[in-house]
Amino acid sequence: MRSQLLFLLAVFIILSCQKDPGKLMAAKPITIFAAASTGPALQEIRTYLQMHEQLDLRIHVAASSLLAQQIRAGAPCDLVLLAETSWMIELAAQKKIVPASQMNLLSNRLVIISPLHQKIDLDYSNFSTLAQKVKGRFVIGDPKHVPVGKYAKSALLSMQAWQPLMSRFLYAPDARAALLWVELGEAGAGMIYWSDAISSKKVRIVTLIPESLHPPIRYPLAICKSGDGPKAKRVKDFLMGREAQIIFIRHGFMPSQSAAIERAR
Repeated sequence: MRSQLLFLLAVFIILSCQKDPGKLMAAKPITIFAAASTGPALQEIRTYLQMHEQLDLRIHVAASSLLAQQIRAGAPCDLVLLAETSWMIELAAQKKIVPASQMNLLSNRLVIISPLHQKIDLDYSNFSTLAQKVKGRFVIGDPKHVPVGKYAKSALLSMQAWQPLMSRFLYAPDARAALLWVELGEAGAGMIYWSDAISSKKVRIVTLIPESLHPPIRYPLAICKSGDGPKAKRVKDFLMGREAQIIFIRHGFMPSQSAAIERAR
């Protein structure tokens, strides 16, 4: 009996040591460095990938400038999704991404928001009155580092509202933080992405900002040089595909024209 048990134990150990390459490949996570505003949508996509594609997506979100800095410093990643093209151009120049893999995945819009209990009666024919209508601080992303802040600065300059509001700005470290500060009432209003605004039940959308007032909002996607090329391409193709795009749209993003062209090829 003892010899039989030892034999069965040996068989179990041998079988457990046999490696299934397919399962091992699926078990190794794919890491994506992504702009903070894409975090909620990517979490939903991660769940879908685990259930239907046997892929584990590890998501690291932060401001695009910080992500680019981390990648330049050698942080390993398989994919990078930023909220502005200039940082991706810099990564390409430093040979941190696969140049041919770069494309614009998503687009977005800017909105002005206020806490839910506070209504701002804004004159849409004269945005320069914004400073007079807003009570307290005004939140934007830090325009030196955060894409949503850069877009907001361009829009506010076009609206002739930058100077009147300058002394009341509250600079957020990323897009999601800008939303949170308005939710908490730390500011009377703010300018954030449409995708972030519709995710919250604690803020009111005052107005949608005309796209003519700021540069186009683009989310470039690329495969990292340090990553697992074949698996990264699988995830990239999925992010461009119908299932992922439906999730992105549900979270308030819009497919970019280049993403539609890539899917049509």
